[in-house]
Amino acid sequence: MNTSHLPQDQFINIGSVTTRYWATGSTGPPLIFVHGLGQYTENWMYNITALAQHFRVYAPDLAGFGKSDKPDAPFTYDYFAQFLNDFMSAMNIPEAHLIGHSLGGAVLLRFAMDFPDHVNNLVLVGSEGLGEDAALIFRLLSLP
Repeated sequence: MNTSHLPQDQFINIGSVTTRYWATGSTGPPLIFVHGLGQYTENWMYNITALAQHFRVYAPDLAGFGKSDKPDAPFTYDYFAQFLNDFMSAMNIPEAHLIGHSLGGAVLLRFAMDFPDHVNNLVLVGSEGLGEDAALIFRLLSLP
């Protein structure tokens, strides 16, 4: 696949975490992609360009994933929801459309409960964290 059309890596500090993200599209409301467990920004490479025609699209690597720092932190849904809130604050994004895959979907569910005023629309793709059939690792992430 030709990747020359993909956005350039950009970095921003979210607290003490140097965070890699892509941003593209100049018009339209903000849309943020959140990847799943063991994934990273490139998971959205087939979606980001098309959606950038209608949205200002952001795709960060969550803390501990991809090219973002790997801090000594409790990688829980609460942690990642706060991390996303801090990312949005740092990027001056008051509210956004949110799309999450797998772990990213579970993080966005937590985010929507904790920060409902920052959510315009929520799209979950193969989301974890729904129902009793959630994988053990994801259930453990939800523990305090």
